[in-house]
Amino acid sequence: MATAVQVQYRRDSAANVAAFTGAAGEMVIDTTNNRVVVQDGATAGGFPAAKLSEVVTNTRTQVSDGNYTALDTDRTIAYITLTASRVISLPTAASYPTGSRLLIVDESGNCSSTKTLTLDVNGSDLIDGAASAVINSAYGYLAIESNGANKWTIVDQLGSTLNGLQGVLTIAANDGDVVTASGSTVTLGGPGGLVNKFRNATMDVWQRGTSGTVTTSGGYTADGWIVLPTGASVTWAQAGGRLVTKNSLQVTGANSVTGLIIKQRIESLIAAAFCSQTVTVEAQVYNGTGGSITPTLSVNRATGQDNGTYTDVDVNAVSLQSCPASAWTLVSYTFAANANSYNGLEIVFNFGNNFGADTKTVQITECDIRVTPGAPTGLNSNPPPPELRPIAIELPLCMRYFQLFGLQASYFTGIAFQVSSTEAYLVFQFSAPMRATGQTASLSSSAAVSASFAGADYSLTYSSANLNMNSGLLVFSGSSLPSGGVGFGYISSASNYVSISSEL
Repeated sequence: MATAVQVQYRRDSAANVAAFTGAAGEMVIDTTNNRVVVQDGATAGGFPAAKLSEVVTNTRTQVSDGNYTALDTDRTIAYITLTASRVISLPTAASYPTGSRLLIVDESGNCSSTKTLTLDVNGSDLIDGAASAVINSAYGYLAIESNGANKWTIVDQLGSTLNGLQGVLTIAANDGDVVTASGSTVTLGGPGGLVNKFRNATMDVWQRGTSGTVTTSGGYTADGWIVLPTGASVTWAQAGGRLVTKNSLQVTGANSVTGLIIKQRIESLIAAAFCSQTVTVEAQVYNGTGGSITPTLSVNRATGQDNGTYTDVDVNAVSLQSCPASAWTLVSYTFAANANSYNGLEIVFNFGNNFGADTKTVQITECDIRVTPGAPTGLNSNPPPPELRPIAIELPLCMRYFQLFGLQASYFTGIAFQVSSTEAYLVFQFSAPMRATGQTASLSSSAAVSASFAGADYSLTYSSANLNMNSGLLVFSGSSLPSGGVGFGYISSASNYVSISSEL
């Protein structure tokens, strides 16, 4: 068996060691503090080495749903449960070791804007110039360092969110175009404008008047919007808007009404932008029924290009957000559009059997439908802000489908040409180019229009119309019209009108 060798180093009290200068590399023992002191051959007292008990190692402190006072020895403070907002009181910045990070983390996943973790400084200390810092998102964290005096600096964090989002974010253009990046700049999408494919989304255009009645056959109300009741007729009217709109479409029920739909048809040339895309629909709904309602959404495609038969189904009566009584509610849904969306779409809001009395109403405004790449399908609680175009832009778009002349006294319609003693042509110049397919002319009465030739007025009776994108030539019959006369047509009564429609 080998003989053991015992090694002893020179040793003395702390006071004597402090006055001792040993050889370079020599170790002596401080018997007062039981520590090694390394000598360099020049420095009196040498360099005392720390004992293990004096070295702060990385520690993790678990906290279960309560306030906590941090210690100088803490390195990680982990909340493993959290049911309410909690406060972490920090030690003084002067007492916390410099170069060490203090990490506060929500491991419960319950942290939120209503269940926060707040770091409070000690005394006059500051965190990034403030007296506190807050973690307000699930699995959020803050890492801070002390300057050894009176300041803490945040060196890492996931303590706030972007619109409630967290983790890896996907940035996508809201118009289906590309996203590009250069250096620190991200460019979203292509040219703006007309991202929202609804027309009259603000309910600002009312060419047919601002109130009326719709039978169970359905009919247009505010421009672009069809109201379809079941069981009995309903009334509609222009009403006040919500936060960012002046107007809304209001529909009022009646006895025997068993259902109510508000819908819009989107022309094929416009709906083509949705082909095979992720699309989000949204609207603001005011529930005036006196009870909670849950509208549904259907999205139907035309079986052929704008052929009026919308029986191919993309979305079949899915429930939207519940709408409490006497309040505005944002309803929104995201769906995968079919590759054949270019045939045209019908977007249907069904408000159900909730309108069996003339005290039951619903209002709708701030509508939007657009491509939203990357959005998950289903109910959407955070859709993009709606694109609400000014009326100067919206009116010409609405006039592509409907234009009205009249509804005011002495309304000048255009030039009149006498063709024979019993026939005259009247030219109606359109204010905006119209959709050329399916154009029809309609008059409040066959005798709604008169003509003036050579200072004399003549009553006319409507016969037929020749219509195109930019104008209409309406044919009227009359009596004893002057030969070769050129004059003008007019509508004398404020209750009469001529309308040109190429609605879907």
